[in-house]
Amino acid sequence: MTLLALVRRNIVHFWPTNLAVIGGVAVAVAVLAGALLVGSSVRASLRTLALERLGAIDQVVTSLGFVREELAAELQEADGMASAFAGTAPIVAVEGFVTHQASGRRASGIQVYGVDHRFWEFHGLDAAPRELGRNDVLVSAGLADELGAADGDALLVRVEKPSEVPISSLHGRRDDIGRTLRLGVLRVLPPDELGEFSFRPQQGLARSVFVSLARLQRDLEQEGRVNTILLAAAGGASDAPGPAAARLTTAESALRSVATLDDLGLRVRALPEHGVVSIESAAGLVNDETAAAAESVAGTLGLRAEPVLTYLANALRVGDRLTPYSLVTARALDAVSEVASEESAGAPGERGAAGGQAGAAGGQAGAAEGQAGAGDEAATAPPAVLNRWAADDLDAAPGDTLTLEYFVWEDEGRLVTHEAEFRVADVVPIAGAADDRDLAPDYPGITEATDVTDWDPPFDIDLDLIRPADEEYWDEHRTTPKAFIPLA
Repeated sequence: MTLLALVRRNIVHFWPTNLAVIGGVAVAVAVLAGALLVGSSVRASLRTLALERLGAIDQVVTSLGFVREELAAELQEADGMASAFAGTAPIVAVEGFVTHQASGRRASGIQVYGVDHRFWEFHGLDAAPRELGRNDVLVSAGLADELGAADGDALLVRVEKPSEVPISSLHGRRDDIGRTLRLGVLRVLPPDELGEFSFRPQQGLARSVFVSLARLQRDLEQEGRVNTILLAAAGGASDAPGPAAARLTTAESALRSVATLDDLGLRVRALPEHGVVSIESAAGLVNDETAAAAESVAGTLGLRAEPVLTYLANALRVGDRLTPYSLVTARALDAVSEVASEESAGAPGERGAAGGQAGAAGGQAGAAEGQAGAGDEAATAPPAVLNRWAADDLDAAPGDTLTLEYFVWEDEGRLVTHEAEFRVADVVPIAGAADDRDLAPDYPGITEATDVTDWDPPFDIDLDLIRPADEEYWDEHRTTPKAFIPLA
């Protein structure tokens, strides 16, 4: 019997089984082919949706704070940018809360975009309005359906007012954090006119509104400033990893070359009377990365770098005597007292942010925290230096126990009074390094006040504690610290 005959007889004899196998294979092939088709269709749909939301965007520059609006144009003019990117558009992108005035319906977590003609030109949309009126708002279709809003309806758009000083810090303004814009719906934007615009990954329909850039800047008190810059690739975006990575590198290099210290929320001041340069942050505190960069630059220039933290103490107490609302500076004590320097335990060496003033005051829960507990013996308490005025006011002498009382803003959303004890190691005159009002940065509501009784900080103060002597000290010495403690 030949092989062909054997195969033919096998097929005829086992035809039911073979038919079932053929049917199973056919079903499996159909399922796999269908899955591939569906997967390809879903992938194509997601890609189309993503590109529809991004529009012409290839790269996005965002900032936690606000930068100069002119940075967008300067960025485009930087080396290599013209060949890599076709254009830039500065916008303000914040999260908000929208209320439909007629129905009272509300929606939270809404993306609020402040745009002008540059945004629409960036995306090549001639049909879209080039300049929104100050009271106009464009609404995405998804949000319009959720609110039941139509052309001409009134919307209340509430956004958080940005603050250079973090709200979670002691000096953050928690009583003035929102702005409400009363706007009229100009029209509902369809998807092909950026109605689904979003540069943040999200599921579901985009819920967003577009308002006048100038109006949003004014209401947020950020005139001439933005927090987002959009970049469009020259010749259209490319999917190839190589070109995309090259464009990213080009954009990062250009940003480093044109960004200023103001864009980074930093300020550098020369203080010739003390022979130092001060690096300060608008947020009140210099972060670790900035401090490390400042130390590196200082080392390169052969400068001595010293970190400084200045904080407002609610009270300085020695025995039953009290001095209210005094600035206390944490720094290397050898700068103000040789005696205290020798006694200082664990005081840091010569390090910190260039010039030493960096990040004084603003949000950490007091330099005194962790130095010593109220129950520690005076002999083991860390040293402190008082200036002559404070020592006389407290009737203090070396060896006395100094207690600091200060506020800490806790995560639960409340102010708590903390205490720390120090040993008075020395009393120094208000002269030289101990006579430096620049050790404290701008305290909103405090440093600009003419009198202590005119202070308007974002926390409660007891004005009844203020004495004529305190007013005299403020008039003569302003923010000059009354006490110095080691910075740990």
